[in-house]
Order: sequence, then structure tokens, then C-alpha cells
Amino acid sequence: MIAKLYYSNFLKCSRTDDTSISHDSECNLLKLTVGTIGGQERESFDVTVCTPDWLARHVAKNGPELGRYHLIVEYMSTKVARAFTSERIKRQQADDWPTLVNRLSRMGRPSSAHELSGKMAAVVKSAFLIEGERLDRGAFWLRLLVGPHGGRGEESFDVCVCTTDWLKGQVSSQGPMFGRHHLIVNRLNIDQATDFLRNVIENKRAQTWTELATELGEIGAWEFEDYD
Repeated sequence: MIAKLYYSNFLKCSRTDDTSISHDSECNLLKLTVGTIGGQERESFDVTVCTPDWLARHVAKNGPELGRYHLIVEYMSTKVARAFTSERIKRQQADDWPTLVNRLSRMGRPSSAHELSGKMAAVVKSAFLIEGERLDRGAFWLRLLVGPHGGRGEESFDVCVCTTDWLKGQVSSQGPMFGRHHLIVNRLNIDQATDFLRNVIENKRAQTWTELATELGEIGAWEFEDYD
């Protein structure tokens, strides 16, 4: 199965977690309807398209922001955002529709998404800078070793902790980027970033460890993602 973008529509950005956000030209919601070439399957995905300047104001008011479901652009352009997402969607393929939806959900939140629940919880056992990373570059990769609460074993999840100024430089030189596996802050502080991520991770619940680890793999790059 090969993914195909059928419809895209821009809406004003409305964040229920922040009523102070005004509807301006620096944040919009991109709704994507995706199916397969020659198939009848369809799923809708929501992507928050925003600029680093919008993120800087948002983070200053609300604290660190996970980059999941965000497309970060240098300036707001519906043409650029549509072209970028369309190109990424065309690259996605899988043997079955659920797997394809899972891969597409790395870009946007699917309409079929639901909050996981269960008794399985995770614990962050340690966190440290990946070798060679430094705190004076505007971004660093933080490795979290996470395992089941009360159980043995641990698996790694890598998160790029970055400032909005660093993002501005990235999208200016490299073009639009998805925020998956990024934690966006206004100032780098390894302890604050670790505490934030620990709180998010340890409040997640699922039925099984695989289900929970897959969800955590949207926060940080999981060492076993797409492992067969």
C-alpha cells in the first residue's frame, strides 16, 4: 500500500490548552485526508503548522512543548506546508492499512486516535547526554532509559531538546521540519528537560509494554521502532 494525499485544508489554530493564543498568521491547523493509491481507505490527520516565533511565545507562557504533531516553518505559507506534507506522505508505504496509518501518525494526529489506558506504567531509570552532545549549541540529544514500572529491563528513547532560536536557524537553512522527537524550550537546562519528560512518560498508561513503548516512541526515538 502506498499513501496518497486526497485533501488538505487550513484552519485557524485553536489550542484548547491555551485560550490566550490569538488566531494569527503564525499558527494554523492543517487537516489532511489520506488514503491509498487505488484504494478506498481514508483517514484524517491534524498537523499544527507554526513558526519558531509563535512557539517562542507559546513556550514562554506555557512552558516546554513536545514537538509531536507540529510542522515548523520559517514563515506561514499554505503552499509550502501542503507541498512539504504531500511529498512526505507519498513516501509512506506498508503492507496493510493499520501499519500505514501508524506511520502517517508520525506526522499528524489521526482522527481515530484515542488516549491509551491500562495498568502498565513506565519509569525513567536514567537520563544523560548522548556522547558528543553539548549544552552550548542551542540543542542537545538526551537519552532516556525507560522500563516497565516494577519490572526488569530498560530501553532507550532519544529526545532532541532544542530552543526556539535553534529551530529558527534550522528551518531557515534546511526548510520545514516535523517536530517529532523534539522538546521545545526557550532556554536549555538538562535538569528541567529531564523533569518535564519524566513527568510526561511516567503518567502514560497502556495495556502492555509494547503498546506503551510504541506511544513513548512518539516522544523520543525508540531503539526498537519498526523492529520486526
